[in-house]
Amino acid sequence: RMGKSNLKVQFFKTTKRYPYAGFEGDVKKTLTTCAARLARVPVRPPQPFPSRIILEVGCVGPKRMAGVHYRALRRAKPTDILSFRMASHVLPNSEADVTGSLILCPVAVGKTWKALLQEVGKKAVYQRLLIHGFVHLMGFDHHRASDAKKMQQVEKFFGITF
Repeated sequence: RMGKSNLKVQFFKTTKRYPYAGFEGDVKKTLTTCAARLARVPVRPPQPFPSRIILEVGCVGPKRMAGVHYRALRRAKPTDILSFRMASHVLPNSEADVTGSLILCPVAVGKTWKALLQEVGKKAVYQRLLIHGFVHLMGFDHHRASDAKKMQQVEKFFGITF
């Protein structure tokens, strides 16, 4: 089981609209809670869960997100969150089994989740998106219906529904 000391969260920003201002601690708590509960996830993961993780969490503007989204998935528009996972064998000097990045675009979040933002608030929406991104980093996906069902089960286990 992963303990709190086995997850490190680092922040970066390249946009003036920085949604975590004042609640970086909440972001770390959300991700640390997810990491601590990995061993009890009710769905078999597509790949083994790592024991040590370093996460980079950041925000970019819509133009940069559109470029990253296009390079990653060949979709030429900004999206709310993207997740990137890099195994430790790619980074031989890394102290983690997995190093990952969660990249958010506040402008896209505002457009995509406008009604939900009004209903539950910014903190809750970003918490849901961070958990969604974290679940992607752990190897789950939603491109096929069967995979989407598994991913939804894991997200529900972590306390979110979309």
